[in-house]
Amino acid sequence: GDFIYVPPFVPHQEINASSEDTLECVLVRSDGEAVVVNLDIEPVEPPREVRWIDPIHRD
Repeated sequence: GDFIYVPPFVPHQEINASSEDTLECVLVRSDGEAVVVNLDIEPVEPPREVRWIDPIHRD
């Protein structure tokens, strides 16, 4: 179990950066209503796979 915290009102995308692996996740919001604002902007960079490597989580 890894997790990510996105502070309120910070623009972000909920996407799968892998074109090969299936993304399985649980999304938890602090409010009962999902606030979605689709931004019509070009991505800064294409999604890429990032591996988490530390002494506990070896590949």
